[in-house]
Amino acid sequence: MTTGVERIETTKLVAGELCLDFANTASRRTVNSDELLCSYEDLVFWFHYAGMLSEKETERLQHVAARQSTKSAQEFQRALVLREAVYKTYSALASERPPSKAALKTINAAATEMLGHLQISPSKDRFEWTWYNVKDALEFPLWTVARSATRLLVSEESRRRVRECQGRGCHWLFVDQTCNRNRRWCDMATCGNREKVRQFRARKNRGA
Repeated sequence: MTTGVERIETTKLVAGELCLDFANTASRRTVNSDELLCSYEDLVFWFHYAGMLSEKETERLQHVAARQSTKSAQEFQRALVLREAVYKTYSALASERPPSKAALKTINAAATEMLGHLQISPSKDRFEWTWYNVKDALEFPLWTVARSATRLLVSEESRRRVRECQGRGCHWLFVDQTCNRNRRWCDMATCGNREKVRQFRARKNRGA
């Protein structure tokens, strides 16, 4: 049986923005959706895989989660709720529809928590936002997603480039960075290739 870590390590991060890659940890949003994250431990490892947690930070959060199993389970469910709010918001925007008030409310609630753990710090010749008091916070993955989601929402240029994969049943989101803004697939090697094969077979059947 494939473990959660093995599933995560074979997943491509193709979105170009953390919150969208996080939304993509669920595919084919139907009754039989493909779920990548099955526990808080999976959640933490995914953030490590995405480059948001060091190995030491990952191990520390895993240990905290083991000691606080009830709270870690609650935070895992909260993260999944935020994930769906991010998906619904950016899926709507990709289709040029207004996002739902409920989805934005969920993102705003997480963002309000997140802002309580950010401070302005000097960095060489400039200032930047830095985290504080998050060392053992089981909520840290949720706050990180909220930070990414709000940053993308207020960036008009990037927000207008958000797309939803046109592959059948895929629904992955990504920021289209192509010059012509004509990217259609989350990944050409997967959804793009499957569509090419489908079109080839359709042409072949028509000519038979």
